[in-house]
Amino acid sequence: MEVPKLSEGNAGALVINACSAQLATNLLDFAKRCIEKDQSQKKLEHDLSENHVISKKLKI
Repeated sequence: MEVPKLSEGNAGALVINACSAQLATNLLDFAKRCIEKDQSQKKLEHDLSENHVISKKLKI
């Protein structure tokens, strides 16, 4: 990939491109954390449900 040279004419565009790339990276990281949190929450709910079933069986 060719790296554009900095000049007065394209400095603003280079800054915008860098900011856009960083924003996209940040959004992807955020989405990944949301998905991981959701999966973790579902696993926790499943484990709690499983524990509830086991505890009911033990009380019988």
